Amino acid sequence: MTEEAQVAPEAEAAPEAVTPEADQASEATGNTEGQTEGQPAEVEGAEPEPEDKSDRTTRNQRRKAQMDRVKQEAKDAQDRAAKLQAELDRVRGVESNRPNAEDFQDHDEYLAELSAYKAEQRLKDRQVKDLERETEESTKQTQALHQKQVEEAFGNLAAQFDDARTRYADFDAVARDNSVPISQDMAYFMGLSDNGADVAYYLGSNKELAADLAAMPAPELAGAMRMLERTVKAQTPKPRTTTTAPDPVTPLKGGAGVSKDPSKMSAAEYRAWREAGGTH
Repeated sequence: MTEEAQVAPEAEAAPEAVTPEADQASEATGNTEGQTEGQPAEVEGAEPEPEDKSDRTTRNQRRKAQMDRVKQEAKDAQDRAAKLQAELDRVRGVESNRPNAEDFQDHDEYLAELSAYKAEQRLKDRQVKDLERETEESTKQTQALHQKQVEEAFGNLAAQFDDARTRYADFDAVARDNSVPISQDMAYFMGLSDNGADVAYYLGSNKELAADLAAMPAPELAGAMRMLERTVKAQTPKPRTTTTAPDPVTPLKGGAGVSKDPSKMSAAEYRAWREAGGTH
């Protein structure tokens, strides 16, 4: 499922705070009715136009691709920030001893060592400043991408809620019941999932489980939400893509000759052959 400000190897971190954008998107989980910014107001009494299923599928695929891109960008930025910080710590930790005049019999040799030492220190200072600047910029980029990831997650969950209303007649009554304890961290992880709306509906029907999850710290919650997602996904009915009806029998055309011995035909083939005017 889903998880991240800084993407840990096993679990993404939950958002540290709810931003105005995330708060606006939390219409999906905050159990409060509201109109999404940029969305035209509904005309009372007007019938909404049915959305083409292929259009919805395409939009969902694009949204998932966008979330995957942001997730990868956030991970790359975090990795870069970590490497820069490690290099900064290494450079800071490099120590070199200042030459002591008493250790040299030749004063010129001492001056040469002292000059080399000072040059080395100037180089180290420049490296430290450059690394500090790059680390700060990378950290800011990581935070910005994390914020974007939070917004994408809540937007994804809101879109999933819209789709779920076409599948669950009582979706709002169950998933958005004010008595269901859904924390912002839980909503964030659901937003990172492909079936967050189904998880929300499941929790609406299992309030004690929702309360237990809401009390968990983010690292533990991340793993618990992934397990719940797999459980709900396994229980959610999938659209039927195949039929159990027998394959249609192609009638044999009369007068074209018999291509198969009637004695070797199946019952369906024989019946179709007879109806087409076949004779023994």
